[in-house]
Amino acid sequence: MKEARGMVVSARMSKAVVVRIERLVQDPVYKKYITKRTKVKARDEIGCREGDVVAIVPTRPLSKDIRWRVVRVLGRKALPEAEIDTAAGKPARADVGASVTPPAKAARTPAGGGEAGQAS
Repeated sequence: MKEARGMVVSARMSKAVVVRIERLVQDPVYKKYITKRTKVKARDEIGCREGDVVAIVPTRPLSKDIRWRVVRVLGRKALPEAEIDTAAGKPARADVGASVTPPAKAARTPAGGGEAGQAS
């Protein structure tokens, strides 16, 4: 059975993930190696999240687009310590509750120097 490795680029669907598979291919003319990328949809029953490196295998068509299945997670992307809210157990947002005021705009005067519409 052929197995591919890839990185999860989207985990927004409930039972599927989008996996980017990268492979090196030699150019037929210039003999340089080029990275080819392919995005596939895979059935996820493990619970992957974005940034995880996973192993996937081909399977029968499960839906219109899903032709692969996630077998195992090879590496997990760890969340930075600053983003984890220990009390709630979910990522914390730094901008919540902070009041941000836009910078004040400088008053512009017409090119003539005086007020517009003023009669002399």
